[in-house]
Amino acid sequence: MSAIRFAFAVVSIAALCSKVGAADDQPLELRVMSFNIRYGTAADGANHWDERKGLLVDTIRRFDPDLLGTQETLG
Repeated sequence: MSAIRFAFAVVSIAALCSKVGAADDQPLELRVMSFNIRYGTAADGANHWDERKGLLVDTIRRFDPDLLGTQETLG
């Protein structure tokens, strides 16, 4: 997904959440996170994927996003 499409999707979801309230008519909270994973085969030295993946997982769990976007993610 291009950055422009991603930004449009985020803005659209945020706008929708601001219009749809909870039972007490309060706006809903939307937690959005984006990560550039970076290819595991990249020559990143000390920043190689094997050194970063634990921090990535911990950060995602701690932030607990409703919507998570990634770049350069390969299965």
